[in-house]
Amino acid sequence: MDALRAHFRPEFLNRVDDTVLFTPLQLAEIEKIVGLLLDDLLSDARTLDRVGLVLRVGTALLLAVVFALGDARNQPPAPGTGPVIVGLLSVDALGGLLIGVIVVGLFAAISMTAGGGAWDNAKKLIEDGAHGGKGSEAHAASVTGDTVGDPYKDTAGPAINPMIKVANIVAILIIPIVHF
Repeated sequence: MDALRAHFRPEFLNRVDDTVLFTPLQLAEIEKIVGLLLDDLLSDARTLDRVGLVLRVGTALLLAVVFALGDARNQPPAPGTGPVIVGLLSVDALGGLLIGVIVVGLFAAISMTAGGGAWDNAKKLIEDGAHGGKGSEAHAASVTGDTVGDPYKDTAGPAINPMIKVANIVAILIIPIVHF
């Protein structure tokens, strides 16, 4: 704990009953933590090297660090990191990931665009006089549905297609690395 106090502001470290509560961090703070961890790991590696042992970092640790950093920044890792990490684990796992990305992405995109369009059309139908027309409870509900439906059909659904493409392109680019 004393080592952390030397590097972080007091408001970052909140002690409650000998428990350290980590609040949402800024990227610079995350980089400091990773730097401390890497310094510790390197000192362990130097110690092991002196006695003739080699410290190797496995892909499981790489996977944990990438996803932990993404989670700590309250955002997912970059779309291309998934295929790289899974590809390093296994070529078969990479194939499974790509099949899953394509199938799930396709159905999610269709569901989002069709659902968003249905909500938009429901509002138009009610505004034309069905279910009480404008000013009714049905119209108020349809406005809420349309508020959700417009981004679904216009942005969220279509945005899945580029993510599928990024995953596939990254997988193609790493073939020379992961093909044993």
